[in-house]
Amino acid sequence: TDGKQTSISSVNFSQASFMKNREAGVVLGDGCDDMIAMAQSVFEYDWAQAYAYTFDPSQYTQAELDMIRSPLPYTVVMPPQPNIPGAFVTPQPAWITGSVQLATIFTSPDFAHDTVMPLLSGATSSVDIMIYQITDDSLCQQVISLYQRGINVRLLVSNVIYDETDWKAAQACYGQIYSAGLRFRKTPKY
Repeated sequence: TDGKQTSISSVNFSQASFMKNREAGVVLGDGCDDMIAMAQSVFEYDWAQAYAYTFDPSQYTQAELDMIRSPLPYTVVMPPQPNIPGAFVTPQPAWITGSVQLATIFTSPDFAHDTVMPLLSGATSSVDIMIYQITDDSLCQQVISLYQRGINVRLLVSNVIYDETDWKAAQACYGQIYSAGLRFRKTPKY
């Protein structure tokens, strides 16, 4: 906002994201000028490459069009979060202040792979990986290699994968990981 803050997150503005998925994000503020500038430069580049949204009224019913075109406020009621016995509820977001010794910011598809892989290969005792899915063979093999080197690997993947092609690729990877002896977990269904 105004070049002074930026939010980087996996949160989608959808009911599933708000109510069912474990999403994560960070808001960068004072003292994070270089990271904010980097995130802003990525946005500016993508904005310049993007194309304008074209509204196609034939995709909507008349009632939906009336709602879309109405200048009147539309009340949106978010249902209460589900009460799931035993589920971990994160604390309310709060600003954390202090000095940052080292922070790395990266984006996909540009440098995510080349940034994460050396971090993983440099592990000496343990790695915790919480990821939606693993469909990349080199990441799959890296996880297996870590485990075979004696690194304590805790892998947590999503219980649900929506795209069929991604689901098949992830299952192939998970079969390899399981066959190598590494036991991992899938997120609970909420």
